[in-house]
Amino acid sequence: MKKTIALILTTALVLTSCSSNTENTSKNLSKDAPVAVSETIDNDEAESSTDTDLSTGKETEAVDNTEGNEENIEIIMPALYMDGATQEQLDQDYAPYATATLNEDKSVTFVMSKALHAAFVEIIGGEITSELNSLVGTSDFPNVTSVEHNDNFTEFNITTSSSELSQEESLSAIYPYIFGKMYNIFNQTEENTITVNFLNANSNEIIYTSDAAQMDALLETAESRPPA
Repeated sequence: MKKTIALILTTALVLTSCSSNTENTSKNLSKDAPVAVSETIDNDEAESSTDTDLSTGKETEAVDNTEGNEENIEIIMPALYMDGATQEQLDQDYAPYATATLNEDKSVTFVMSKALHAAFVEIIGGEITSELNSLVGTSDFPNVTSVEHNDNFTEFNITTSSSELSQEESLSAIYPYIFGKMYNIFNQTEENTITVNFLNANSNEIIYTSDAAQMDALLETAESRPPA
C-alpha cells in the first residue's frame, strides 16, 4: 500500500516537472524574440524598466514574472504515505522542483510554488483514479465491478457482485479511504469525513457504508508500525 502511494507521488512529480519544463521552454522562446530585437536598440533604452509594445509603439511597464515572487505552498505528508523515505531519496526525487524535508516523525514537509502545486494535485487525482480502476476484478477484489468517486475524493462508491459483505470485504474500504485522505491533505482541503459506500451490482442499493472512526483507527495503527 505505502509503496503504491509513494509511487503515485513520485509519478505525479515526474509528470508535473515534464509539463513545467515544456511550459517554461515555451515561455523562454517567446521571451527570446523581443530580446533579439532589443539588442539592436540603444543601450540606454535597453536598460530602461519599460518595454515597447511593437504592435502599438507605446511603452508598457515591465512585468516581473520571476518564480521568486510567487507565494509557496507548504504541505506535511504523514509517514504513512512516504514508504520510509530517506532525505537522500527525497532530494533525488523532488529537487529542484520542490523542497522535501524529512521530519523526525518520518513525515515529509513539501514546499513548492502555487503553480507546481496545482499541477501536482491534478495529476495525483488522475493517478488515484487510475489506481482505483485497476482494482476491479483483481484477486484482491474479485467481486468489485466498478469504483467511482466525487471530484474531491471524499465519497467513493464501490459496486460489488456481493449481496452481503464479509468482514474482509468491508475492511477493503481502507484502500480508497487512504487515497481520499492523501488527496485532501495534498490539496489542503482535508475533510473530517471520507465516505466509502458498497453498492450491490444488481439492485444498485447501498449494502454497506464504511465507519470513518474505524477507518481512522486503522490508519493510526498503520502509522504506528515501523517502516518495512
